[in-house]
Amino acid sequence: IAAWHQEPDPRSVITIAHLMRMSSGLDFTMGNPANGLMFTNEDDHSRVYFGAINVFEYSISQPLAFPPNTVWRYRNCDPLTLGKIIRDTLEKQGENYLTFPQRALFDKIGAHHFVLEPDPWGNFIMTGFDYGTARDWARFGLLHLWDGVWQEERILPEGWVNFVRTPAPADASQGYGGLFWLNRGRQFKTLPEDMFWPAGHHGQAVFIIPSRDVVVVRLGLSVVGDTDPYFEHLLGAILSAVDKNREK
Repeated sequence: IAAWHQEPDPRSVITIAHLMRMSSGLDFTMGNPANGLMFTNEDDHSRVYFGAINVFEYSISQPLAFPPNTVWRYRNCDPLTLGKIIRDTLEKQGENYLTFPQRALFDKIGAHHFVLEPDPWGNFIMTGFDYGTARDWARFGLLHLWDGVWQEERILPEGWVNFVRTPAPADASQGYGGLFWLNRGRQFKTLPEDMFWPAGHHGQAVFIIPSRDVVVVRLGLSVVGDTDPYFEHLLGAILSAVDKNREK
């Protein structure tokens, strides 16, 4: 981020890996019922959705709250900062930013219905504003199940999948990797430890389970309560059915 290197700035040591692991240390407040800040101007995490702001510039304008890679916190500023890096890099290379995801990723895996919603400045918001059909998300999950290779063509860099499913060093629970949630910390005690998944709004998820060669897409809406017992029951039943079918 150029603005972090114009003068001595503690943010200059933030790396792409820190951002992918939600461990940048940027001062970004998340509102919740306990602190009374939910959906106020002080709720930085949610304001990117409803504030009609330049989400990239807003995210990179925050100071540091913690030294990078020392504290894990789920905050939108980190993937949005990555988004700015991607846009700046593509435009320097003369690429069309708005068509790049479809050309470079989705078309190559046959996912033709994704919609990435931008802010008023044309920045992909990404964090919750990515829409696709169940089949599109299944293809995205299969791409990661198959280590980034699709029909013998490498789409994602070698080592990418290993990185995203490796626990972030600053997350003591071992429940988060690189923009993916992990079961390494046994959030779901009866499900395979190697399961990892991108999670969407209110219970939408793509569960990738390499040890069972399975991808499960769930797009239902769960607005209240703890979804973990439901997911554990649902996925356990699916895996049991798959195992019985394989034994026939």
